[in-house]
Amino acid sequence: MADGQSRYGIMESLNSKKIEANKTLAEKEKVIEEQKHNFENIQFSIEKEIAEKNTNYISVHDNWVKNKNYEIEKKAVEYGVSRLLEEQKHNREIETLKNEIKEEIETYVITHEEKIATLNLKLLTNAKQFDHYLKLELMNVKAIKSEIAGYVLALNDLKEVSKESNKN
Repeated sequence: MADGQSRYGIMESLNSKKIEANKTLAEKEKVIEEQKHNFENIQFSIEKEIAEKNTNYISVHDNWVKNKNYEIEKKAVEYGVSRLLEEQKHNREIETLKNEIKEEIETYVITHEEKIATLNLKLLTNAKQFDHYLKLELMNVKAIKSEIAGYVLALNDLKEVSKESNKN
């Protein structure tokens, strides 16, 4: 009789460990799914930002150039009939605006490409970090599943021993 009680005690202990391991597994899988969802949201957000920048960068540039040209015209009207010093100041301001336009025209595509390259690098880095995280977590899940399988085997062995001792 003591032998049966001992087996039942062991079975009860193994069942408790199995339940705890299943809870741990469920929590790990829930965290992985949450992280996967967060990763997908971040990736979508970065991809959306890239698409928006690719769609808008030319019109943003064209508007910027138009605004600078408008400023030039505005300055020309403001300083149209001014004294010599005011005219020199005016010419310097116009030259500065023209230089800004020239510099922007020369660099806006490169600037855009640098921004896109930075975002693409961010996208790649984010994906690599998530892959690393997922590999580690999947190893943990595998270990927990192995632990559960061990409990199940031990429980089945105890059940077989109980069946055999009940037959005798």
